Amino acid sequence: MTRRMVLQLVFHGLLLVVLGMLVGFPFHHAITEHSGPDAERAWRVAHTSLVGGGALYLALAAIAGHLVLSRRAAVFAIWSLIFAAYAFAFGFVIGPAIGARGLEPVGPILHVVIFGVLAAALLLLLVAMLVLLWGGYAALREAPSD
Repeated sequence: MTRRMVLQLVFHGLLLVVLGMLVGFPFHHAITEHSGPDAERAWRVAHTSLVGGGALYLALAAIAGHLVLSRRAAVFAIWSLIFAAYAFAFGFVIGPAIGARGLEPVGPILHVVIFGVLAAALLLLLVAMLVLLWGGYAALREAPSD
């Protein structure tokens, strides 16, 4: 991976962490205003998922230089991760804000949209992680045995 690709992971990872931290405010509000267990759970998931996702991206940036990937595969993985990040951010912030869980595609159209966005984010993340796993396996194959 190029230095720019690694820095994209760092930048977007840090943005996810900051967004996750900001989502802590509505989470706190849901707890202190006794908004109910569903609202508390939704904001907790948003808060922890975004901070955790940002930490994942920072960890990936730390090991990205060790992976063996073609430029095309690396670009695909990076952009899949970036799109997944913002799809998760949208779903995890808008969902609780409108009271949509996004666990199944039923109900009002916004609930279906949240489900679709989160499903797309999961698929993008899974595919990107499989590409990175392949890069890790290729690096392992190239490494001399001790």
